[in-house]
Amino acid sequence: MTGDGRRRERMTTAATIAAAVAVLGIAMLPARAQAPAPTPAPAGQAAPSPSPATAPAPTPPAPA
Repeated sequence: MTGDGRRRERMTTAATIAAAVAVLGIAMLPARAQAPAPTPAPAGQAAPSPSPATAPAPTPPAPA
């Protein structure tokens, strides 16, 4: 059967990827546990943006 080899190869590849994802996830746990919790913003101030991607873009200067 020629299709059996390809199926086994796909299953092995999927298992390898799943194992790599699991190892990376376990490796990331200590970094995630040691990350400082964001401090709440004082009353009347906006909370800081968690990442530059979600921060509002700066407004361009007005043309002269």
